[in-house]
Amino acid sequence: QHQVRYLGLMENVRVRRAGFAYRREYELFVRRYKMLSPQTWPASSGNAERDTDTILAAVGISSDGYQHGKSKLFIKEPKSLFDLEEAREKRMQYVVGIIQRTYRTWKARLYFQQVRAVGIS
Repeated sequence: QHQVRYLGLMENVRVRRAGFAYRREYELFVRRYKMLSPQTWPASSGNAERDTDTILAAVGISSDGYQHGKSKLFIKEPKSLFDLEEAREKRMQYVVGIIQRTYRTWKARLYFQQVRAVGIS
């Protein structure tokens, strides 16, 4: 009994019985999915609950598919979660492209500066 309460299994069962397939704290949700909305990427507003609504609206998940708790977001349908993950995967490719482009630009500038320094001396 103590272990069940300690591990939060009773809360998990209660949430699942209510029909919610997924639950996540607002801060963790925003950290994972903030790249899906231009209003929250690259920097969020600081209000995790408002940013959560912004992200869900950007992806197109209706307010019927989720519910707000005091500190957590509860998503009813697993399909909504799959849609979020699919959108994140697509956006991640874009973010990786930005990182690669920035690195290559930096590397090219460094090379140019080294070549110029050798040519001057």
